[in-house]
Formats: sequence, structure tokens, C-alpha cells
Amino acid sequence: MDITIDYTPTPSQASAHASTAKVICISGGTGSGKGVLLAMDALSLCLSSPGARCGIFRLYKSSYLKTTHRSVQEWILQNPQVKPLIKSHTDGLIVFKNGSSILYGGLCGGSVQADSTDPLTALRSAEFTALYIDEATDLRSEPSVLDFALTRVGRVRSLNPATGRREFARGKVMITANPVSGTHWIKRRFIDQVLPDHHHITARSQDNTHLPPDYVEGLRRLWRNNPEQLAALVDGSWGEFKGKGNSVFPPEILTGRLTSMPLHPDNEVCLGVDVGAWGCDPTIVILRQNYTSRIVYEAVGQSLMRTANEIAQLADREGASRIVADVVGVGCGVYDRLEELGYPVVAFNGGAKADDPDRFLNLRASSFWHLRDLLERGSIIIPTEGQVTEELRAITFMRAKDRLIAIEKKADLKKRLGRSTNYADALAMAWWEASPGGDAPGLGYNVNIN
Repeated sequence: MDITIDYTPTPSQASAHASTAKVICISGGTGSGKGVLLAMDALSLCLSSPGARCGIFRLYKSSYLKTTHRSVQEWILQNPQVKPLIKSHTDGLIVFKNGSSILYGGLCGGSVQADSTDPLTALRSAEFTALYIDEATDLRSEPSVLDFALTRVGRVRSLNPATGRREFARGKVMITANPVSGTHWIKRRFIDQVLPDHHHITARSQDNTHLPPDYVEGLRRLWRNNPEQLAALVDGSWGEFKGKGNSVFPPEILTGRLTSMPLHPDNEVCLGVDVGAWGCDPTIVILRQNYTSRIVYEAVGQSLMRTANEIAQLADREGASRIVADVVGVGCGVYDRLEELGYPVVAFNGGAKADDPDRFLNLRASSFWHLRDLLERGSIIIPTEGQVTEELRAITFMRAKDRLIAIEKKADLKKRLGRSTNYADALAMAWWEASPGGDAPGLGYNVNIN
């Protein structure tokens, strides 16, 4: 049966639909049609190959519902040309009359609790014809997610329209991304090199004829004073996002390895807590003990009360003797609740007086510099996930009034990087006031301050 759906793909969408690569990455600016591409490619595969099983995901279900699902609703669930072909629809699953299906939601299984943030939750024990991951820049651990996803595709028999037989399809993984830092793993994997069976496609906003006539010009006006962000939003550029100052954390010290005498062991378990401000802005908790640290909590899109209660449970499980929580903005609510419950919580206000006021502008500057000193010594171990190191490398410093060292403003950094530095902030709070080790020299990296 021939099925006609009113859909005219943009050049980048058409290129992605026609690609025969095993891994396809479509990166581009806002309004370039990446979400529609995923929905339509999955729909086309399901309708043309009866019995196919596709998955459309974003890292968290809450993020998926606010973004990706809008395209699924418009082009599949609410499309009058497609609705007659749907047999059933429950939360997270669309089943077509020809036996094909689409599973959708969050890779983390929809949960944002501390003990269930594994991005492989939705993929384990699941088999697909093809997988579609929207905004893959959310993924901080690329090998364990993308490469594992490749093992889950091509494992479902569906009808091959060319042969008329039920066969295992070759399988593919298609991801989308908004350009962020020039050091991001997506750029390194898909743009900086050419790998077998990998296909990168740039999607540009101006190529999408379905946008309002003044949409792109509106972006140009809005970001006219930030050419780097404008190039990313409109042209899909992955240029190196450079700050106006010097890098606080150069690549040489972000090795994640001990290179000298470690910290004096004190067995204190400290939690650094940075509370996400808005919808998709995550809350991050990093645990520090002795000379190691690790990410123990990631949550997004939930109430402050729930966040505070979950952090309290986390503190009990880990035996935390100190919780350093950001009290600027919404973080104050989490701090108040933890204090009310009797937990050893310490308020961290980045704008407060620095530990060394003769050298630093504020506490935020001195805490990041303290972390830098520990890393330069090579006496601590920090998480090496892409999200952490990417944020640290993006942070710059400069001389402020009275020649004090100042860290780039959070608002400017967010505008340049495309997101808040929640991971880096939580890490700095976790290591704040941690005592350094012996006098063994570190890597000897010096930063020139003019």
C-alpha cells in the first residue's frame, strides 16, 4: 500500500534520510529541523518495513517531553495522514497496525533520582532496528552510550520491501546536536576525523524554508554582539569557543591522574551541590573523599523539595560529614531544607568575600583557583567525563579592579558555552577548603597574567 505524507525535507534532512552510514550525526543551529528529522526518519522506517522497532530518546524524559516530543506529536501522533495507521499509543510506546513500533522517552528511564541516572537504562535488554538520540551533547560519557547503542540496533527482524522477506536490518544510530564547545566529543568524533561508517551533516537554520520569514534575521539581531554564538545558532558552526581571558584549567592539568603527593587523607566525605536554575538546567552533586571525587547525583526538572530530600538520602547513604551548597538563586531553598533537617550543610555564595581577599575578587574566584592549584600539583583525582572537563576548560579569568583575579561571569560563560557550568561549580564546591598534600611539585604549569 502506497502511503503519501506531506513532508518536504530540507537539504540536510534529505541527506540524512539517504545516508547509508551506521552512525549519522546531524548538528546545526536552532530551527534547522533536527527534531522533525528524527521523527520522520523513524516514521518512514516503521511504515516501509513492517515489524521494525525504533527508539527516539533524549537523555532525560523531562527534556524529551519539552522538546523532541513536540515533533513526534506534530508529525506522528497528531498527523491526520498517520493517525489511521496507528494501532495503539500508550505513554512511551507507539504501535502501528503493520507491527512496527516506536519507543520514546528518556535514556535514563524517565528517572532523575541519584541511583537511577544511568543513561543506558532504556537500552539495556532492548533491541531495535534503529535508534534516534536528540541533543546528544547532553551525553557526558560518549563511548558508554553511543557505542553501546550501536550494539542494540540491527537486532529486530522486519519485512525487507526489496526482497519481501523478514530479515535483520543493518541498523543505524542517528543523533542530533547543537554546536557547543570546539572540544566536545561530538566534534572530535564526527568533524575532526573521518571514521568508517560515520556521517556528519551540518544543518543550517536558513535552509529551513518552513521557518517564519524573519526567524533567522531575528537570531542575527539578538546575537549580533556574540559572533561565536550566532555562528553556532544559525550556521551550525563548531568553532573554538574562546573567552576574553586566560584559561583557569589548561588541558595539561586535566589528566584525571595523580602526578605527585596526594592530599592528606582525612576520610571526610564532602558533597558539592549546585542546584539547577531552570527546566533543563541540571542539579549536580559531586562527592569528594580523600584525594578522589566522582559524580553521584544528576537531576533535572523537579521540585526543590524533592531535590533536597534526595540529597539528604544521598548524604545518609554516603555518610557525608559536610555538604557545600550554592545558596545563590534557587539553591537557597535546597540549603534551607537541608539545614532544617539537621544536615551539616555549609552555604556557598560565590559573590561573597574571597578566602584571600588581597588576591581574589570573590569566593567564586578563590574556590576555582584552589581547585586549579590542587590539579596543578597533581594531588587529586576528578571525574574525567566530557561534561566536566569541557566546562573546566571553558572557564577563564582576568584582572578586575585593584588587580584582583576574577573569574568570567556565569551569565557570560553560559552565553558562550551554551549552558550553565553546573558540573564545574559542584566540583569547585566539593574541593573548597580541602587541604593540599606535601610539597612535591606539580606539573609546573604557569599562567601569564597581564
